[in-house]
Amino acid sequence: MKNKKAPSKIINTTILDYNAHPFNEFTTALKAKCQKSGETLVRMRNGTYVPVSFRLDEDDEPGFECFKGDCSFIWGADGKSITSHNFDLIEFEK
Repeated sequence: MKNKKAPSKIINTTILDYNAHPFNEFTTALKAKCQKSGETLVRMRNGTYVPVSFRLDEDDEPGFECFKGDCSFIWGADGKSITSHNFDLIEFEK
């Protein structure tokens, strides 16, 4: 049996406070992937995977969102959930 290489992942090791630069290394990479590929499957701190899109509108600060089916979440540009730390964005595949 051949050993399969595990998918390469980017981990959000730093969640910055709201006074810091809004994007970190993780969310900058997530933003780029969303802009290139559209929705990106991202794992939240509670282990749930959700399809995330980058959002940028005139009335809000930039960030991420999921409004599909039962999914209804909004995150800041740093990956923090506006609802609960259990929903922070922490991992996606490159």
